[in-house]
Amino acid sequence: MMSEPYEISKKIPAYMQRLKHMYASDAHNIYYQIISNASVFVREQVSYDNWNGGTTGHALIFFLEEDILRRIDNFDIQEEICEKLKKEILINVCDHRCTNV
Repeated sequence: MMSEPYEISKKIPAYMQRLKHMYASDAHNIYYQIISNASVFVREQVSYDNWNGGTTGHALIFFLEEDILRRIDNFDIQEEICEKLKKEILINVCDHRCTNV
């Protein structure tokens, strides 16, 4: 079975720039620091939902520098940050379904 091509990998740099501008008013904000410094890897087709014509999910993996990771060492904070970034990506910049961030 051939996998269908997705545009999300090509669009992520523009999405990240857009988010960076959204958070730029506070350069010390952890969200700005993450978006500005992360290397992002996209795993396409990590999930599929056959409901209503089908939806394919993708995962975004953020690689961060140690000093940023130290600022978010609490699991609750990590979860909160992931949920907020997922929401921002889904609602504000992305027309794809990102199942994991």
